[in-house]
Amino acid sequence: MISVVISTNNTQGRYFVKKNLEVLLDLPIVDDIHICHHNFHQYFRIDHERIYEWTCWDQNSKGGLGLATRLEIALEVKHKCVLLVDDDIELNSDIINRLYKEHKENSLRVVGTEGVKLNPLIKEVKPYDFQEDYVDVVYGRVMMIPKQLVDLFWKNESVLNSYKDKSVPPWNGFDILLSAISTSEFGFGNYVINPKQGEYYLDKPLNKVYGQVRFRNRIVNFLRHHFDIWETDEEPLY
Repeated sequence: MISVVISTNNTQGRYFVKKNLEVLLDLPIVDDIHICHHNFHQYFRIDHERIYEWTCWDQNSKGGLGLATRLEIALEVKHKCVLLVDDDIELNSDIINRLYKEHKENSLRVVGTEGVKLNPLIKEVKPYDFQEDYVDVVYGRVMMIPKQLVDLFWKNESVLNSYKDKSVPPWNGFDILLSAISTSEFGFGNYVINPKQGEYYLDKPLNKVYGQVRFRNRIVNFLRHHFDIWETDEEPLY
């Protein structure tokens, strides 16, 4: 069974969350669903026995948990398999079933719908082409992870003390740390499926958000040296 944590923040979040809830509530493999409300102005209530709502709008300020709030909530979920979803993604049952299939084949890796290989080096920022393959970093918009990785994240959170408050909201790079810990602790490559087998809406590919590239690149370089992973002779750019 799967526990789900949905993080809401964007102005269009209400539409996508409600669309995704229709899919999730209809899937027999999904149990508890937790919604993390970051934006007071976009707050909406959903009355359902399997849905748990968390008001988190104070966490986007400096010193808050920001994007990592979903991982604090993930400590409270019921099941060992956790699906993390942003509010600018529209999923379908095919994508979730395929993520779960990959998770069951190796439950110790991070599985998602977007990611990047750091070696061979990506030389330019370009739209992600949705290849299905092993990757080093799985992007945080859609991630299926083992709950034990959530515990390991919080045991290692201080690793990014010098970075977590330098983005707005805080903790841009939580997905890089999750991917790094998974690689370091378990030794498996992380994996992305091709979400275009079925309907899938993506507001903007993460590697097209140019302001984030240099900052996240510094985090990658710091973590690859800290954990002695992702070896490459040059700085990765993504």
